[in-house]
Amino acid sequence: MLRKTIVAAKTVLAKSAFWTKLAVVVRDQANTVVRIRLGDSPWVEESGERWLVETAGPSCETFIDVGGNKGVWTGLLLQTGGREKRGLVFEPALPALKLLRERFGGLSNVTIIEKAVSDAVGTIEFFEEADAGGMSSAVAGHSLQPTTRRSVSATTLDVAVEEAGFQIVDFVKIDVEGLDLAVLRGARGLIERQRIGLIQFEYHHAWLRVGSTLRAAVMLLEGAGYEVFLLNPTGLFKPDLARYGEYFGMSNYVAVAPAWRHLIESRIRGPL
Repeated sequence: MLRKTIVAAKTVLAKSAFWTKLAVVVRDQANTVVRIRLGDSPWVEESGERWLVETAGPSCETFIDVGGNKGVWTGLLLQTGGREKRGLVFEPALPALKLLRERFGGLSNVTIIEKAVSDAVGTIEFFEEADAGGMSSAVAGHSLQPTTRRSVSATTLDVAVEEAGFQIVDFVKIDVEGLDLAVLRGARGLIERQRIGLIQFEYHHAWLRVGSTLRAAVMLLEGAGYEVFLLNPTGLFKPDLARYGEYFGMSNYVAVAPAWRHLIESRIRGPL
């Protein structure tokens, strides 16, 4: 009886423009609280990215940086020492490519590739910020600055890894301002065979513009036997995605293959 009364009350409220607008305002504020709880800093030095790289880096022999930008992540990984490393850095933005070539162009173990990475080989439209801006993207309207629209070559991780001759990729970092799910789908073959040890990818409001969902990414990865964690400065957490839903807030997630779990075991925390 109580349930029927509640449903009837909601039905009455839904017919009112005022109460519907108020519900939207309340929902937006509630979503902001969720984004703050689950979100993190966009800067490597202030987020959990640094400790993750420092923890996993010494055990890495092969890596791929998708969305290399100014090379901060690749630079951190190379500094971790341990095993000798070989890597691919993908970046289609011309100002960022210039910086990457100045920084890593003299290294024989780092290959800089002037391509975007997506779910198909071909060309895509790319919106490029000046001065190696961090919001250059294949997602129209994502950048807050003026952009230059260019057609750029695109590949997939499945194809790129075969061309590079890598049997296993120890660590893949994906930061492509909204196209992250497409990159994961373009690595489906590698993921299904667990040929990638760790996968870090970014999730935020740009996903909404292209119809991507965190749930789709998690289903792809967990379906192949990976564990998926939320990354933050204090560790790796298992958020209740069924409870929180799609919050489209700045966050980084990490997918861990079973063979790599022992490396980050000490950083795994409880549910969030």
